[in-house]
Order: sequence, then structure tokens, then C-alpha cells
Amino acid sequence: MISTQDVVRMLRDCGVLTEESQDDEIVLDSMTLVWLVHLLQEEHGITIQPDDEEELASCTSVGELHRRLTRTTSKEVVHDA
Repeated sequence: MISTQDVVRMLRDCGVLTEESQDDEIVLDSMTLVWLVHLLQEEHGITIQPDDEEELASCTSVGELHRRLTRTTSKEVVHDA
């Protein structure tokens, strides 16, 4: 399971957040989304399906992104079982 701190770190790696901006509104443009999907796969083994990318791109806060990632990964576990 991915933690909120993992999400914050990846968003900082993508340049979306600074050290001070954890609670700010976020905007995920197409290039940032591609990089985030790559980081999720490489660092956490989370594969984001194309259908789920649009849902992630619409997130406007760290908390919302974390909730959607948690929901996406739990769907993955159910499908794999």
C-alpha cells in the first residue's frame, strides 16, 4: 500500500510540490502524469491502467490523489485474486 508521504515525495520528484506546499492545490498536466505513472510502476509496482489515468489527472489535492491511488491499487488486488 502506498502512503500519503510516498505520494508527497513523488509529487516533489515531479516538480508539482515544493517542501512547503504539501497542502496546496495540485495540477497534474500530461507530462507530470506520465512521470508519476512511471514512478508508481518503478518504485511501488503499481500499474495504472489507461482508464484510471484520467481519474488521477483530475485530482486537485494530495489527499484526493492518495485516496484514488489506494482505491486503484485495491481494485488491482481484487482483479489479481
